[in-house]
Amino acid sequence: PKIFHVNWFRLDENNKFLWPGYGDNIRVLDWIIRRVNNEDVADVSPVGLLPKKGSINL
Repeated sequence: PKIFHVNWFRLDENNKFLWPGYGDNIRVLDWIIRRVNNEDVADVSPVGLLPKKGSINL
């Protein structure tokens, strides 16, 4: 199975959440679906595959 890890609760230096909220989670879910469908949206890194710059619809 394909396994993805998302840290929705990461904090910035001011102790505020980096991710704006549940309404924007669809952006990451869209990236995951495109990745599962073998679109070229990820770069290889030592910790696994990471989103390519611009591949998440911000």
